[in-house]
Amino acid sequence: MQYAHITNDIVNIIECEPDKVDELISAGLVIKDISEVTPKPAAGWTYDPDTDTYSEPEPIIEQPNPVISNIDFWERFTEDEREILVTHTNAKIKRFLFELRLRDSFDLSDQKNIDIINALESATIIGVGRADVILSY
Repeated sequence: MQYAHITNDIVNIIECEPDKVDELISAGLVIKDISEVTPKPAAGWTYDPDTDTYSEPEPIIEQPNPVISNIDFWERFTEDEREILVTHTNAKIKRFLFELRLRDSFDLSDQKNIDIINALESATIIGVGRADVILSY
């Protein structure tokens, strides 16, 4: 038979004979018979002892990773934008490109990086609206 072993209000499913359940309960485990419960709870569901009900856990929504490789970041610029950047004489742009080469990755959510890309747009080094495209994830 199927039973729910409840730990910290989280369901773990066990299968055992009814006589074994008494041993588990006497050992201090919280064991619930789920043979007549519908919908059938699964491992990871939550158990509410006040209402004696089970519920599915909230789905985990994965957030996109804002960290990309430097190559992927560099490829977000158009060919014309890359040409402007590598031939520009501004010391801050040269430093930005130098520091970019020292890194393994680029964090699109880092405020310093956001400010740099927005400054490139403000200085018309990249086109209007391009900062949002480059920084999207």
